[in-house]
Amino acid sequence: MRRRLAEEHTSLREVLRDARLYHAMALLQTTRRPVKAIALACGYRSVPSFTRQFTLRFGVGPGAVGNA
Repeated sequence: MRRRLAEEHTSLREVLRDARLYHAMALLQTTRRPVKAIALACGYRSVPSFTRQFTLRFGVGPGAVGNA
């Protein structure tokens, strides 16, 4: 698996982060849950950390998506 990830110029950490963020995006678009609850549901202990990673990945903050 490490070899395959290296061939694709990624890491398990990056794959996991993207999975968490895409799950968060889906929750933001399909539920009315607050950002804090979604951050916790996606494995983030800190809302600022979640918001920073989400914004870096998607170019908008989680509050601007779906349920805001």
